[in-house]
Amino acid sequence: MFPLAKTPARVKVRIWENCGYFYVLRRFGECWESISRHKTRDRAATRVELEMQLMDWAEDVKMRAHYTCEVPGCWERDKALLHAHHKKPKSTNPEDMLDPENGECVCIWHHAVRHWANKVVRNMILAKLGFIEGVRKHPEDKKLVA
Repeated sequence: MFPLAKTPARVKVRIWENCGYFYVLRRFGECWESISRHKTRDRAATRVELEMQLMDWAEDVKMRAHYTCEVPGCWERDKALLHAHHKKPKSTNPEDMLDPENGECVCIWHHAVRHWANKVVRNMILAKLGFIEGVRKHPEDKKLVA
């Protein structure tokens, strides 16, 4: 992640060109993280459009759940710790990717549990908020330590 100067706060996704490639960047706090790299601006623009649709989908899923983790017994309500999770994976069910019924609102800890088998995704989720080395744990989930 790296900062880009003079970008309005309302902008969430942008394209950055460097060394002949077009990078799709997503805002994470004050910094930007690279999501994907493309050889043409058109491919990058298509990815930006998809990212914007996924952000709208995630907001719909969270709003439907009243900004609360949907896992029974968990009452996490901090918006910064809530994620929208696809019940059916995007890779195997692309037709359901933007269907709000295919989503559930879960806290960051339960989202990591959903992806526990995929070490790359699990570590990416936990690293974003500094939970990667078991420094902080979900108060109700004693076993969740990376």
